Amino acid sequence: MKRLAGFAAFALLLLPLFPSGAEAADFRSNQAVTVAANEVVNDDLYAAGSEVRILGTVKGDVFATASTVIIDGVVEGSLNAGGTTVIVNGRVDGSARVAGATVSIGARIGRDLLAAGATVTVDSNAKIAGDALFSAAAMTMGGTVQRDLRGSGSEITINGTVGRNVDLYDTTAVTIGNEASIAGTLTYRGMQDANIGGGARIGTNPGRIPTQQPAPAPEQTVWTMIWAALSYIWGIIRTFLGLAVLGLLALWVFPRATERVAATITRMPVASGGIGLLALLLAPMALLILLVLWFVFGLAQLMVIAGAVLALGLALAGTLVGFVMGGYLLRQVFSQPEPRAWAAMLVGTAVLAVLVSLPVIGFLFLMAAVFFGFGAVLIAAYSGLRGHPLPPARTLEQGLSPAARPV
Repeated sequence: MKRLAGFAAFALLLLPLFPSGAEAADFRSNQAVTVAANEVVNDDLYAAGSEVRILGTVKGDVFATASTVIIDGVVEGSLNAGGTTVIVNGRVDGSARVAGATVSIGARIGRDLLAAGATVTVDSNAKIAGDALFSAAAMTMGGTVQRDLRGSGSEITINGTVGRNVDLYDTTAVTIGNEASIAGTLTYRGMQDANIGGGARIGTNPGRIPTQQPAPAPEQTVWTMIWAALSYIWGIIRTFLGLAVLGLLALWVFPRATERVAATITRMPVASGGIGLLALLLAPMALLILLVLWFVFGLAQLMVIAGAVLALGLALAGTLVGFVMGGYLLRQVFSQPEPRAWAAMLVGTAVLAVLVSLPVIGFLFLMAAVFFGFGAVLIAAYSGLRGHPLPPARTLEQGLSPAARPV
């Protein structure tokens, strides 16, 4: 039975590698994936690797993820690409949606462009037939956008042609070069006026829309300080109540599973923290796989179930760490050799609520609790699937199981 379950999980991971009956596709994965200059792909292309390079022609859509994605050929459908560096210099007949640390667009795009990255550059030979939307720390637009240009960025330079309006948000420095031509209205929101070259041609320039300045801090009085202190204390109480209710509910509904996770934290703290950190770092990739399953194969139920499991694990992670802390404090500080499970949960979640509410460093305590707790949940779940016995069940009225006591 366990082999069958393992095979089913493995098959589920491989599911995106096979086309559905309703829609054919070409899936490629390797260290380097290349569509040669004389090659024609007659289906949609899904490509993943360290480098994806398209020199030939793809008749359908392209979905590419790699450290470096280079499009020098022709994509007759739409392009969806993500990586550290994304370079599009060929031709895309549909829309292009790209994201990366560095994004360079030098292609003819038949519809819209959506680009996000630390640096986004639209070269002078690029031509976008629809709208261009972007979000970047630094954006340079030297090509042609036949419709609207919209986006946000710290440093924005426009030295190309925009057929309609330009609408910019959250800007620090806006430069409109001498070669720029904007047929419609230039609107930008920021702290500084734009640097507009003398040769720039702009249909309408209403000027900068000032960014709203933060309101001055109210004068500190005794009553405002008392109110701030009471608000801070109430925040701790709310955090404690949320953690405590969730923890007591877990002890009531899943007593053995809760003690298994607590035992895992105390016996394998380094492994719990490391696996929890690794799992959360890989969570975006797992979500991406689930999104592919959802959109391509219509497995919406799988997306909902996986999201619910992830949310439940993250919600319980900190609570379970508080459970272990409470047991340790009751045994070591209050000299209770057989602490009650419910008492350990209440004491531990109270201490954890105070720690995560501390200014500046509270976030560090929160992340540490999530790492250790979530890692222990994964280890305990894996151990349970391997058939390792659970510790004996304990109710809220009984003492903390020896398996769950800190040593």
